[in-house]
Amino acid sequence: MAKQNDIGKLLREWMDLAARRSIRDVVLYCREKGLSMSQFSVLCRLRFRGGCSVSEIAEDAGISRAAASQLAERLVQLDLVVRSEAPYDRRVKLLVLTEKAQALLRESDAAREKWIDELVRNLTPEERTVGAAGIRALTDRARQLRKEP
Repeated sequence: MAKQNDIGKLLREWMDLAARRSIRDVVLYCREKGLSMSQFSVLCRLRFRGGCSVSEIAEDAGISRAAASQLAERLVQLDLVVRSEAPYDRRVKLLVLTEKAQALLRESDAAREKWIDELVRNLTPEERTVGAAGIRALTDRARQLRKEP
């Protein structure tokens, strides 16, 4: 039976490898599309948390409101976000993803996931079975530990 420390070490090694590969693929994708990592980060934020104000972008990114405003303006110019009125206050403008941005993010996911698909293709049937069981157990336990709402 594997020891808890051994599993932890292996999992950290896997996470490090997967994170480095994922980040590398995102950086290359952004470079190919002419996006900065800051711009891509804002698009991801809007994708996962919905529309938000320039002030929220500034706070999330740890940058000044002026820098966030310039970042937002560039995304508007690229037709990746639109400004719309907040339903709770017409004076507040929310940034919302365009269909072009949503398509770009889906394409980025596919580019990043290509490596996983190649990895799985190179596993033997037995490795796939054992790996699937282990990953399923880790995913289930991680969901149980999650503190998010």
